[in-house]
Amino acid sequence: MSGVLVTGRERPLAAILVAYHAFANVLLFLNDCIRTGFDGDGYAKARVKEVIPKVEVLESALKDNPALTTVGRALVTFLQGRLDQSKCNNAD
Repeated sequence: MSGVLVTGRERPLAAILVAYHAFANVLLFLNDCIRTGFDGDGYAKARVKEVIPKVEVLESALKDNPALTTVGRALVTFLQGRLDQSKCNNAD
């Protein structure tokens, strides 16, 4: 087991990586909805506020984790870069 995350239960590293991949992509989608004006009712902005802490918790368990494989590390690095770029594009 690799740590207590999102649901308050310990999860194996592989499950943490899969969850990070899922939540990060949801966050990217929501940010795109906001950026392109497809959030007229504010739903995406509200969900972003819920998803960001989950992504941060998962990311903290993966960042600099020596147990990640090369592929796992590449996925985390790629998604971190996309999330950083997405934040810059949505800066108010």
